[in-house]
Amino acid sequence: MHAALGSVIEALKAHRKSAENNGGVIAQAEALLDRPPAIAVALNQHKRLVRKASQLFVALDTNEPALGFRDIRRRGWLLASSLQDHRALEADLILEAFHLDIGGQG
Repeated sequence: MHAALGSVIEALKAHRKSAENNGGVIAQAEALLDRPPAIAVALNQHKRLVRKASQLFVALDTNEPALGFRDIRRRGWLLASSLQDHRALEADLILEAFHLDIGGQG
């Protein structure tokens, strides 16, 4: 799990950098959607996802004594659920921006 979580953290960091750079999905959606609250939520989710995954990684790495199997499973499930929520939010933003960009009514 430790190695897999390390890969997840690296993917999250790459996604955040890609999405938040000048030509990224967030910048494009922001230009088309006038920075709706959903964009601020997506940006906050990026920070929170990296932080949650990194905290679990450190806990596993240091073999935190209070970290039992149930807690690992619960934290892993919460992270996976948060990732799914983020994916859905970004998909909604992309679809809305695409709809407006091709001339749909927003």
